[in-house]
Amino acid sequence: MSDYIFPCVVVRSKEVDLLNNEETLKLLEYDSVQDIMNVLAEHGYGDGKELENPRDFEAILSKNMEEMYKEIYSTIPDEKELNFFKYPNDYHNLKVLLKAEFLETDAKDLLIDSGTIPAEQMEEMLRRRDFTQMTVEMRAAVDEAIELFAKSRDPQEIDIRLDKACYKDMLTDAEESGNDFLKEYVMQLIDLLNVDSFVRLKEIGKPRTFYKRVFLEGGNLDENAIEQKAGLIVNEVGVAGVEKYLDNQKMEYVKDALYVPFGIEPIVGFLQAKETEVMNLRMILTGKISGMDDVLIRERLRDTYV
Repeated sequence: MSDYIFPCVVVRSKEVDLLNNEETLKLLEYDSVQDIMNVLAEHGYGDGKELENPRDFEAILSKNMEEMYKEIYSTIPDEKELNFFKYPNDYHNLKVLLKAEFLETDAKDLLIDSGTIPAEQMEEMLRRRDFTQMTVEMRAAVDEAIELFAKSRDPQEIDIRLDKACYKDMLTDAEESGNDFLKEYVMQLIDLLNVDSFVRLKEIGKPRTFYKRVFLEGGNLDENAIEQKAGLIVNEVGVAGVEKYLDNQKMEYVKDALYVPFGIEPIVGFLQAKETEVMNLRMILTGKISGMDDVLIRERLRDTYV
């Protein structure tokens, strides 16, 4: 725990820049993207300079996240302890790059450079079919995804296989850490994703056999329990509200980290807080650009960490 004293001091100093619910909602009062970015500059997003194009906000949000990841991870005694938080970005890049290769499209603008493997390096590894720096699970999943696509020509096969590998890697790392908070966090993520998948697939009429294929192992709930939980949530918030409900459940769990003085918990809580904050900012800014009614934007916003 003593190894995390300095990282936690850094995180606590950054928590003061996080937007709370009231500050997030206040952004809706501004008419333009530029006005909003001027306010966000006070919270570390860019320098408040005039945007050449309103959609340039995306580059500013992405840069803020990348710099935040680098700074936080540079303070951690062993970065591998938090690799599980970066695996979704690795697997996102793998999906994008494999589909781009097979469908002959350009993936450059879709890559995320916040994984355990830099995006450019991942691209080169796939080009050379050299997977030695990947985890064992990742290597096996990539090999199988390539084989499955070759047989079916269905890009969805890539998503299914890599999603399963991603959360298996995350759970393995969390279990090996010996930290109950991390293990339960990943197990809850798996449950929430399974609920989301069940609701979405049922809504579009996919057969239960397909849900069995995409079901992620390793959570607290089996398939029957997931179906029951999904039904209760839909009854409470409707199908349209499921995704927001699940995101808020995730935030509710990590909020306990606010009361942990030192350890890995405050780091995870802060990382989740930033991910959620940037998600909210994207909703607000894209909504303003598209002319969406503020009431509709407000309805989509997730609960904040502070």
